[in-house]
Amino acid sequence: MPAAVLTLIWLHFSGISGYHDSNMMALLGAVLILSAVATLFKKQFHALGNTLRDRAPTQFKRLQPGLTVLAGAILGFLVTFTSVGAGALGAVMLLYLYPKRMKPSILIGTDIIHAVPLTFIAGIGHLLLGNVNYVLMMTLLAGSIPGVLLGATVSTKAPDAFLRIAIATALTFAGVKMLA
Repeated sequence: MPAAVLTLIWLHFSGISGYHDSNMMALLGAVLILSAVATLFKKQFHALGNTLRDRAPTQFKRLQPGLTVLAGAILGFLVTFTSVGAGALGAVMLLYLYPKRMKPSILIGTDIIHAVPLTFIAGIGHLLLGNVNYVLMMTLLAGSIPGVLLGATVSTKAPDAFLRIAIATALTFAGVKMLA
């Protein structure tokens, strides 16, 4: 949350938020592609976290709090600057940092509870900066709300591997488009 507020302050005083910035679009594209990679290789990141935790448990546990704060700061910046990161990247970071404690339901709940206030702060900040197209926002909400309900239903029935590949493909195409 502090990183989100600091990012908003930086956006305001740098003037970046007031115009189409190629650096912002490039970072957005890169974060979308990074999210696709994180989505595809979530199990491998979890396995890496497990391996590191098993090899040096005392050192790993000692580093967890600081790395968790760092992960939160990275997510706070990315979500505020690009609107991407809280979901796929947050989940992968949690799986990596807490490989022994993260049951799927705890991972999802923790990630959502973190993402909602973070997104709210970033959204209010962008609203105050004048970066919101209200017609576009309402149009997105009109599709997103039914989409969430449909997605929640489909995600419980579709194979995990299929969903992961479909999401990663969509993120990759969007990321490449932003980089072009």
